[in-house]
Amino acid sequence: MGAFMLKPWELIGIKPSVYISGLCYSILRLEPWSTCSVGCVYCYATWYRGPHGKPKPQPAILRLFTKIAKRLSRSKLLLPFFRLATLTEPLQQQESDMLLSYRILSTALRHDVPIILNTKLPSRLLRDPWLSLIGEMADRSLILVQVSAALPDEQARLLEPNAEDPNQRLEAIRELTRHGVPTAIRVQPLIPGLERHHEHILVEALSRGARMAIGESIRLSPREAAILENLLGITTEGWEPYELHHVPGRTGLRHPPLGWRQGIHTRLSGVADGLGATYSTCKEGFTMHSIPGDCCDASLVFPWAALRPTLHEARLFHQERGRWPSIEELCEYARSLDERYVCGSILNTYPQPVARAFRVHEKRLSRILAGLARGDKSYYKLLADTH
Repeated sequence: MGAFMLKPWELIGIKPSVYISGLCYSILRLEPWSTCSVGCVYCYATWYRGPHGKPKPQPAILRLFTKIAKRLSRSKLLLPFFRLATLTEPLQQQESDMLLSYRILSTALRHDVPIILNTKLPSRLLRDPWLSLIGEMADRSLILVQVSAALPDEQARLLEPNAEDPNQRLEAIRELTRHGVPTAIRVQPLIPGLERHHEHILVEALSRGARMAIGESIRLSPREAAILENLLGITTEGWEPYELHHVPGRTGLRHPPLGWRQGIHTRLSGVADGLGATYSTCKEGFTMHSIPGDCCDASLVFPWAALRPTLHEARLFHQERGRWPSIEELCEYARSLDERYVCGSILNTYPQPVARAFRVHEKRLSRILAGLARGDKSYYKLLADTH
């Protein structure tokens, strides 16, 4: 679907889901390209937009972000952070011609809007004009570069054919750190049978200067699972449904069993802790590996940025009061913990696309809380190690 067919909030808001709406503190994204040329076999975006095609520029994203950033900078509001990007590689080859991602970052710098940049091509940031730009953003605590890497060389070539090889990505972390740019390592995707390699990547990234780590296990459609089994010689037998509720007539996604996911996150968390770094999970629901009020370690770089309440705060409410809150109670409770939480009527003061994006996730979270309150056990999967 072209950008011109979407509403403004849909252009900058991540699509609501039980996992995103329930667990993620920020849901704002910037996707300057229609698709991605990196060609990852396991790419989550293909569930939404179909097979990889030729990337097309989406200048509407830049225009909308510029308008939002100007309004945010003129206000006295707490600024939320945006992700560049979630479904595409922001530094793919086409970027060198049009510099859409570069212009988005320039706009963010000009208006003091914080950005998380996620990439499998981090070496491209080591050349000017990129390096000068992100260096200036780093000086003003406006950038966190997340480098995704989890696989050994051979498997990376098979599953991520147009990404930089893992060693290049690790060396880019070293160079970015040397230039004062804060980095995180996203150990993603986590795949059963590759545990030793995941740990190796984590150790190497942290030893090169990454300040924080995030882990996320793989999830696959049946078609992708068959491809992965063929390429890696592994089995996905015994993997569990990813969705909370079965949809008749729909073959759902599957991910590794709960016990394996608990084990790998505990293992990687221990490694990170031993090296003096933080570790958190992404869309996994493990409370023991989450920091309330933090999202992908962004709070370590921009601790002043706006957040939205999630199930993590709802769990704290439940522990204190023995019941699950309504969405109104959760908003009030979260703001009693930290005024950075924006929700409810406070959203009326934000630019309409931002407010609308937050509200649709708030509405989905409200339904999740109602399900928990009436005892729907399927929702406990969102807080996997709580019940």
